Amino acid sequence: MKLRLAILGAALLAASTALHAQAPTKKGDSGKWKDRVEEVWAKARQACAATKGPERANCVAKHVCASAKNPAACEARHKARAAQQAQQQGKK
Repeated sequence: MKLRLAILGAALLAASTALHAQAPTKKGDSGKWKDRVEEVWAKARQACAATKGPERANCVAKHVCASAKNPAACEARHKARAAQQAQQQGKK
């Protein structure tokens, strides 16, 4: 288990380094992107405020994916992530 965590940590560190290297280089780009992401998430949270648990996660994903460049891929990632989380909770 410790070995898996160490490997996972190393993989996350490598991925975060690679993602950081791909960050926008123009000064104005990152601010616009962050504002857009915050706006989308705020609208999704507001729209799904009445739901709880897995229903809330599905609602937020639906709203966030609706504004994604590729909504089908976004929803597929959400479903895969939800299935993985359900599987992990079943093991505990």
